[in-house]
Amino acid sequence: MRKLLLAAGFLLASNTLVAADSGQQVLAHLVQQVALPAHVQWQQSSQQFYQAAEAFCAGNSDLAAVRDSWRNTQRAWNALQPALVPPSAADQLGLQVQFWPDKRNLAQKQSEELLGKNEAVTAESLATGSVAVRGLSASEYILFDQRHDLSDARQRQRYCPLLQANTTYQFALALHLLQVWQQEFARTLSQVPNQHFADASSALAELLRADVTALDVMKKKLGTAIGQPGDGAPQLYQAEAWRSGFTLGSLQAGIAGSRALWDGNGFRALVVEKNPALVQAMDNSFASLQASLKSLQQPLPALLGNAAGQQALKALYVQLDVLHRLHEKELAKTLDVQLGFNGTDGD
Repeated sequence: MRKLLLAAGFLLASNTLVAADSGQQVLAHLVQQVALPAHVQWQQSSQQFYQAAEAFCAGNSDLAAVRDSWRNTQRAWNALQPALVPPSAADQLGLQVQFWPDKRNLAQKQSEELLGKNEAVTAESLATGSVAVRGLSASEYILFDQRHDLSDARQRQRYCPLLQANTTYQFALALHLLQVWQQEFARTLSQVPNQHFADASSALAELLRADVTALDVMKKKLGTAIGQPGDGAPQLYQAEAWRSGFTLGSLQAGIAGSRALWDGNGFRALVVEKNPALVQAMDNSFASLQASLKSLQQPLPALLGNAAGQQALKALYVQLDVLHRLHEKELAKTLDVQLGFNGTDGD
């Protein structure tokens, strides 16, 4: 009997060790192979956007090139958000990069007010002003709003100082975030236990919370734009990136960022034996949602303009809701994570 008890104790200890080792391996993968590259990509795209704006305003490139650079930066920002954990949340990084929801069109109103003062606009002055005139939302207004034409030299002269200050500010912000991530938070997540995380499970829980929050925000952005849930009226001008027509491209990038946390050696590796049915459901949910997004060949306004497009968008919302709930309910339960409240609760 004593030998059996000793053997059982050894097996229990071994299983606990395997679980701990598995969690540590997944955590290392998510930090080094998913979150860190996402931070690097956003920093690099912000730098390239800054360079593209400088070239455009100097007359060395055309409007199409700087617009493409904006899209690349927007894509990188959306892909980063599922892995965007503190300290960035505490700094309200999201509002500094993208002012959403902009229910009163403040990106336009405050940008025009700022330019109307005929004062020098710099990255330093933006840092102490309204978040509505910083980041991707203000840059999108400058580059894509149809009420001004940046191919005209006088219009370019009016708007370029704000565009250049904006891209300079964003580049500095992205570089700072990457440095903080590399020097502080990647180590805090990876080298557990520490003052923030008792073990790998608690650090993994922080990443899952970020992922679930990002999916919730994606759902709210799409839902607001198309009048879901329920039979609400579509609000196109509340859509993310509506001026550029990049609403669905932004969503694609966000879903890809979430899937990177799930696939391969990510969260999937922790539940493949515990809950095979959930693995199948998650795999199918990601695949069907991404296939649906890929099949939508028209931009959001065109889709909202006809019955078939509206039905396709409603079906897309349902798929996104399923994916969010699988993360929030089933995945969190399987990983024994208490999600609590997130920054979007009550919006």
